[in-house]
Amino acid sequence: MHGVASNIGRASLLVVTMQSNGEVKKIIQLGSSASPFTGKVSGVAVARDSIWFSEDKTRKIHRVSKSSVSSSFSSSKPSWIGISKSVTVEGTASSLSYDEVSWQELCMCILFWSKSIT
Repeated sequence: MHGVASNIGRASLLVVTMQSNGEVKKIIQLGSSASPFTGKVSGVAVARDSIWFSEDKTRKIHRVSKSSVSSSFSSSKPSWIGISKSVTVEGTASSLSYDEVSWQELCMCILFWSKSIT
């Protein structure tokens, strides 16, 4: 999902929730305060130490480090996590999947959307 109305131009978010009860564990703002990632995220896959997501309307998939996300859990406040790699793919990157998801030690679900943090 992406920002609409007053959220246009604000960072897309990675929201980590507890699988057991749906409780929000952490909110991650993608990019940096100087350069927020504002793309529409349309797919996500966790693969080893990477969280990959596709950006709708482009030919790119982006990576953030799973360990960077995990290390941000020490603070309850929203954190900025930079995109560590972007890869251009053939066609439009409208969805993404990976069949070896193994993030059981954190027991989390991951959701993406753009929303104001205030």
